[in-house]
Amino acid sequence: MILDKLENALLYSFNDKFRLAFNFLLSNDLESLPPCRLHLQGDDIVVTIVDMEGAGEEPEDLEAHHEFADIHYLVSGEEKMAWKPQDDCMQQKDAYDEQKDEERFTDKPSSMLSVQEGHFVVFFPHDAHKAGLAPVGSKYRKVIVKVRDI
Repeated sequence: MILDKLENALLYSFNDKFRLAFNFLLSNDLESLPPCRLHLQGDDIVVTIVDMEGAGEEPEDLEAHHEFADIHYLVSGEEKMAWKPQDDCMQQKDAYDEQKDEERFTDKPSSMLSVQEGHFVVFFPHDAHKAGLAPVGSKYRKVIVKVRDI
């Protein structure tokens, strides 16, 4: 898991896919783009721009992926995110769904992150996580980039 400011994103360009994903975040006016879903490199790099409304700050479950890393970038507002190493998760809620590249756990998170505007978090396949945690009624914009892991 990585938490940092967007201005430092290229430090984490582990490969061409991450470099392309971070260059997209750095070179676009993400505040003015409409909510949408874009394929930057087929199904290997998928960008989703969303306007969010907070529904609460307590995670009900954690999700983990096998094939994709998630980059969550806060364009405006703030959001909390929960994290726990996937290897430490013992309470599986939903078995791995290959179509969604997702499995769910009901374990309590190890850490809660407060992610501010202008910051990003990378969750790798070994990171169980829950994003979208914000006070009820709060509004914010974020970009989620799914990158097929190395």
